[in-house]
Amino acid sequence: MLWAENISDERLFNIEEFTGSLGNSDSTIQHYKQALKAGNEYLIEQFESGESVKDILYRRAWLIDQLLSSTWRSTITSADVSLIAVGGYGRAELHPGSDIDLLILTPPRINTTLKREIEEILTFFWDIGLEVGHSVRNVKECVSAAKSDITVATNLMEARLIVGSKDYFDDMQRLTGPEKIWPS
Repeated sequence: MLWAENISDERLFNIEEFTGSLGNSDSTIQHYKQALKAGNEYLIEQFESGESVKDILYRRAWLIDQLLSSTWRSTITSADVSLIAVGGYGRAELHPGSDIDLLILTPPRINTTLKREIEEILTFFWDIGLEVGHSVRNVKECVSAAKSDITVATNLMEARLIVGSKDYFDDMQRLTGPEKIWPS
C-alpha cells in the first residue's frame, strides 16, 4: 500500500464520531489522549494479527495527521500558515515511540495572535502525549536553513503538507528543492 491522503479506517479514527463526542467531553486533552490511545491499541492488534508493518506505519501517520488537523482547525485562525510533516513523519513512516517532526510554515511576519496560537497548539500536542520536534519558519528562513545544513534540506525534501496554506508549502518546496539548494 502506498501512502495516500485517502486512507480511511473508521476503527482507527472516525472524525465524525470524534468531533461529535468532543463537545460532550469534560476535558479536551483527555478526549484526544483517549483517541490516541485507542488508535495505538488498534494498531498493535493489527501488528499482532500479521498486518504489514509498512501499512501500520502509514496508518499511524494517518492517525496522527487526523489528530493534528483537528487541533489545528480549532486553534489556528490564520489561513496563511501551514502545518507540515518532515523527516520520517513526512514520509508517512511513523514508528511507535518516534517523535513527530513538524514544520510550522508562517508568513514573513508573525502577529501576536498567530504567535500565541502556535505556542498554544504546540503545548497542546505535548499535553496529549505526542513527542513533537518542531521548527517555526517562513519560506525565506527555510531556504537559509536548508542551504547551511544538509539535514534540514533533506527533511524539507521529505516534507508533506498536513493542513494549512498549500501556496506557502509549494513555494517552500520549489525554493528548497535539490536543484535549488544542493545541485549535483
